[in-house]
Amino acid sequence: MYGGNDGTATSRYRFIAKTMSTSWYQNLALNTADASDGCQHTFAGLLARLRKKYDTDSLSFYRRWVRTRIDKDLRDFGHTVGDVTKYAGAYVQGLQSTGAIACFKHFPGLGDVPADLDPHSTLPTVNADKDHIYNVNLATFKHFIQSTNPQEQADMIMATDVLMPDIDPKFPAELSHTFITDILRTQFGYDGVVISDSLHLQGVAIDGQHLSIGDAAVLAIQAGIDMALNVTGPAEVTEVINALKAALQNGTITQIRIEEAVTRIITLKMERHLMPGQ
Repeated sequence: MYGGNDGTATSRYRFIAKTMSTSWYQNLALNTADASDGCQHTFAGLLARLRKKYDTDSLSFYRRWVRTRIDKDLRDFGHTVGDVTKYAGAYVQGLQSTGAIACFKHFPGLGDVPADLDPHSTLPTVNADKDHIYNVNLATFKHFIQSTNPQEQADMIMATDVLMPDIDPKFPAELSHTFITDILRTQFGYDGVVISDSLHLQGVAIDGQHLSIGDAAVLAIQAGIDMALNVTGPAEVTEVINALKAALQNGTITQIRIEEAVTRIITLKMERHLMPGQ
């Protein structure tokens, strides 16, 4: 879900989103009362067969496996706040009407990041002032968090690694208490699940030093993240668990913070009937 200053509208991705909101696809995208059974059953059936109850790529139709640049022209819903809220809103309503959980990303926004500075390969810096960040980068997230339409509201948000010095000069957004707790939670009133971006990204760095996955997980949870993404294999799971235990023992993370994260995750699972026995 990107938004930036580029006024062009030539991306295939935006075209697909626009088609969904302006043609017969709106029956699926907008979940209208006269939606054709074929559209609804096709989409819902696909999700059911995949057993995919949340969509961390819900605002990105295309994924490139070799990542050296941000695919803005293939993965976003537009280059203005208005376009992103319109087209992303249509898609999310269609997605969540099937029972899937849409995940909005990448908070606080990558629209102003140069295409060759992907967080997969480096920590990008956006030297915009605070007013611009709030009015452009954060505006779409705020819209969906505070939307009065339940099918459009955000139940999950993915944060990512981008440095915005005018708000936090040290920590990448997903490791920043200022971004995750002060802005996302307190100012915008978001109380849903926040998941990190992959903790293997090269953008997981402070002062030019890439962090170990244990240190990254601790900082993410401390910042307000509820789920750490891409902790893979027994060795990494053990490293993260040990790091979290040590952080609890030395007071870096409180038991309340852990319980808060777990409560959000379990609550969302219960709401979507994903708990065992439901």
